[in-house]
Amino acid sequence: MKKIITTFLVLSLFLLNACAEFADIWGANPNTAAKEKPAHVRKTAGDRKKGMVYVVEKDETMQTIAQKYNMTPAVLAEKNNMAEDEVLYEGQRIYIPTKKQLAKNIEEAGGVAAEEEKPKFMWPIDFNVSSGFGPRRGRNHDGVDIPAPTGTPVKASRDGSVLFQGKLSGYGNLIIVKHSGNYFTAYAHLSVIKVKKDQKVKQGDLIGNVGHTGRAKTPHLHFEIRYKTQSTNPLLYLPKK
Repeated sequence: MKKIITTFLVLSLFLLNACAEFADIWGANPNTAAKEKPAHVRKTAGDRKKGMVYVVEKDETMQTIAQKYNMTPAVLAEKNNMAEDEVLYEGQRIYIPTKKQLAKNIEEAGGVAAEEEKPKFMWPIDFNVSSGFGPRRGRNHDGVDIPAPTGTPVKASRDGSVLFQGKLSGYGNLIIVKHSGNYFTAYAHLSVIKVKKDQKVKQGDLIGNVGHTGRAKTPHLHFEIRYKTQSTNPLLYLPKK
């Protein structure tokens, strides 16, 4: 049931917003219900002199804080000896590692499995990113834009099943694939969709072609990786070029 609810929320996020940048519509996370503050503050992992201490605000979660610092919830949780879904309380102090420290552990980001299973995700097209993840023109860009000629084959980034395929306002022709571990990938502005809803796909399978449908002015692929309902930086999961 929990997985079904997560799937519904992810799909609702696209259906309700219908554009490449989203406002935060989630509100309070059910996992952030009021929790009595413990008698002592948890000691955080790592050397604080090499990072910083963040004071948790009301209703914040591991996912929302990780997004602020351009990392995945799994990395933030690991650096604090916490569980990824652990309930945080207002005023709690957690450790934020530096970018240099994150670089050393980049392949551990996002709960990536054992070394022999890496990379968990692959590039859907082999072109360079033109617009990255994060703030853009006053809003949050929830994925990366990858320019490529119209018709360029788009491949599934990881094994999964098609959660949604069809037209969606600003996204144009869109495919959302659900993966194990509550991860989702999205492929937008396609010229052609080559998969059906509920179809099983393998990493590297052809699922569509690059286009400029929706709000895209030039041919490119808008690509997202989400953990549950939280947008994350795809570059943390993809192999370095």
